[in-house]
Amino acid sequence: MLIIENCGQEILETDFWQTDQAKAGAFYLSINAGAFRLLLPQQHESILTELETAKEVIITRGPWPDAGQTNAMEILFDDESDSPFSIHLGASQVDRWPLPEDAGRTLAFTVWILKDNTPYCASRGECYYRTAPRLPWLKSRDK
Repeated sequence: MLIIENCGQEILETDFWQTDQAKAGAFYLSINAGAFRLLLPQQHESILTELETAKEVIITRGPWPDAGQTNAMEILFDDESDSPFSIHLGASQVDRWPLPEDAGRTLAFTVWILKDNTPYCASRGECYYRTAPRLPWLKSRDK
């Protein structure tokens, strides 16, 4: 079981980077105090520069039939290109689901890495949260 110690939207401690999941390169999304917090495995830290080119971060929840998931999340880093960077997460990569009333809202979004053996917030911003009938959705907010 993954352990995350929170102080509101901040992550004080977590054993995520010691898990087999992180060592295998799997991302993890934690939700707390109105914030989506993406935990980056160490081998994926190089994508931070790609994430910073996004004009908007859009998180979509829905079924992902192709992966056998009835509940999944898509994180779209919309840079207004024809092929924006995205991450798809199955249920085992999300610690809790957003509230239904959060759909259509803008919420906090942070990206966490391990720095000097401590969780470190490498990026802060906002994301738009929505639901879709099926993932992958990969659509800008206005589509």
